[in-house]
Amino acid sequence: VPTKKYPLGDPKRGSKATPTGQTPSATHPQQAHKPPPKNIRYKAFHHRVPKEARRPGRHPLLLGDSHARRLKAHECPDPLIHVTSFGGITARALTSMLRERQLGLPAAPVVVTMLGTNDLLRGTTMEQLRETLQDLTAILHEITGCVTVYHVPPPSFPYNHALFPIVGDLMQEEIYTPVHFGNFDPNYLDRDGVHLTEAAYAIWLRMLQPLFQIPLNQ
Repeated sequence: VPTKKYPLGDPKRGSKATPTGQTPSATHPQQAHKPPPKNIRYKAFHHRVPKEARRPGRHPLLLGDSHARRLKAHECPDPLIHVTSFGGITARALTSMLRERQLGLPAAPVVVTMLGTNDLLRGTTMEQLRETLQDLTAILHEITGCVTVYHVPPPSFPYNHALFPIVGDLMQEEIYTPVHFGNFDPNYLDRDGVHLTEAAYAIWLRMLQPLFQIPLNQ
């Protein structure tokens, strides 16, 4: 049962998957299709490679919402990664910020994004999200000079009972680079039902490592 503290339902009480063919709003009207507050100001968290170890233009960039922050990719020793994250941000809002040059990003050969949860919970359609990520890809190429952009689904997507039907379609549409946990332990989910435990994020980071590797010819 959704509550103020657990909008996706208290995990201790269990949860039911969204019936096939229904949208999240059909089973969770309290949380779906909520427009973002007007003039919202997202707080940015920047973790940059230390100056003494920095090689300009040679470090991958992870860009995303609170999943990106909790992933702690900035603590990864090989390769050293720049991270910029915003709690609660949508892919659409981030794309707008970059288009209007309200956010500076470092040069990077590879950019990995983790976005989409907040878009879908506010009623964004698959087509709208696809178009947003396509726009974001073009802008990231322009701003960072990157050769490759990977859009990775936030790790709890396939296990979030409110989003599961939509996410299955997103993966089939090849909007996201497919990355999967494999055998996902329900205990990997944090109490809010959206984020993961610290141990689970450590596993997810290892699975993303191949995407952060810079090709030898770059």
